Amino acid sequence: MASWVNCNNCFTRTNTNVAFFLKECGRIECEKCIKHAGDGKSMCVDCNKSCKTLRIEKTMKPEVLSFFQPIPVLLQTIIKANSFQNKQRELSYNHMRKRYAAARNEVLKCYKIIDAYKREFAQLKMRNEQFSASASRSFSTSTPLKHTSMSPSCFEASLSTVNFTPKHSYPRLGPPSSERKRSIPVNLVSPAASSIGPSSVLGFPQRHSVQRTQITPLMSQMLLHKSPYSARRQ
Repeated sequence: MASWVNCNNCFTRTNTNVAFFLKECGRIECEKCIKHAGDGKSMCVDCNKSCKTLRIEKTMKPEVLSFFQPIPVLLQTIIKANSFQNKQRELSYNHMRKRYAAARNEVLKCYKIIDAYKREFAQLKMRNEQFSASASRSFSTSTPLKHTSMSPSCFEASLSTVNFTPKHSYPRLGPPSSERKRSIPVNLVSPAASSIGPSSVLGFPQRHSVQRTQITPLMSQMLLHKSPYSARRQ
């Protein structure tokens, strides 16, 4: 037993063959000074109360025996306890650090995937803009509709559908195709027109005079929509 243990009443040391008792209030008394009250209790001189009493020996409970152990032993126990606790903390810290590293790698992978999607989105957006621009340019520079030529008869028929009547009517150059083979009267040109030349008939200034025998075939060719120029080409 520790050398510092003694009776708080007579101050007898523990090196003698005297039993010592520990009271609930923390007072130590020897067997000579203690006043037993029965049921493991004794009257305390300081607090004047009945307190639980426990004999001081090596078979005490560990939580009570630790109060009577030397400080170096207690320190070794504390150091061991501290080392054990630190080891457990380190294991927990290493585990959390591994989990953090794994989570960080996953986050970096997610960032890489997001960057790849962003680049792909930018490329698709640029392609869409280029396609829209090319489509608009091709639409604006497309070939306009060609104007189809229309014969005078078809043109007049189209005007009749919209109830449009021209202010000036122009004579046909020749009869319809069904009547082109009909004979033309010889007296179509009056004797007064025997001195009229082809230039005046066509609207050009009169330069040469022709006879009646020359004007009749000319007028017949004009009415048949056959000019002398076209007759020469044929």
